[in-house]
Amino acid sequence: QGCSPLFLKDLKEVEELKDQLHQARRDYINSIILAGEKVLLLARNQMQEKDFSVARKSVVDASKVYAKIIDENLQKTHLIGCKRLAEQIDKEEKKEMSRRAEQRVLAESCMARAEGVLEESDQLGARMDEQQFAMCVGEAENARRLFKNAFAFGAEQKQAVQACIASAHKAKEEIMGLRKAVVQGNDELETAKQVIAQLSSTSSPPFDKALQHVVQ
Repeated sequence: QGCSPLFLKDLKEVEELKDQLHQARRDYINSIILAGEKVLLLARNQMQEKDFSVARKSVVDASKVYAKIIDENLQKTHLIGCKRLAEQIDKEEKKEMSRRAEQRVLAESCMARAEGVLEESDQLGARMDEQQFAMCVGEAENARRLFKNAFAFGAEQKQAVQACIASAHKAKEEIMGLRKAVVQGNDELETAKQVIAQLSSTSSPPFDKALQHVVQ
């Protein structure tokens, strides 16, 4: 038997409602996926910026978003993606912590060399090569840069670097002052010898031997 026109019309409306329901379901799922992807993109950026704890929290937030997906297979796929990103964050954090530790060791080596120059200066005094102080300041500046790269440039490190640089400048000034004083003293001594020599040539014989003794 044929269907009545009214029944066919109702059947068509039912099919249209089914299509609308399926489309609404797809739109709902896609909106959830899009929201989760935005959060994961934020997590990746945070990982690149070395903000690992915040990146992990973003991954957790993305997992909560994906958990709302009503399609079980799609939900599982996106949750696996979250898990992989979390593992990648852990791996990147380990690499970064290793890099920071290496940078800190290098910074401490630079500070040790700079402080070694200052110790040598204390021992040698005016005999110290003043070019070594430039090296000392350079090592301290390198230490500052490496500490910052290691995210370890705290108050203690900052004070140590500044004190080292200040000590290097002060020690160089003191040594240059000592050398200047020695040169000045030698000049004055030479002048005194010349004056004495002149006096000895014009003095009477009783004073001649005494003046010669002073010159010697």
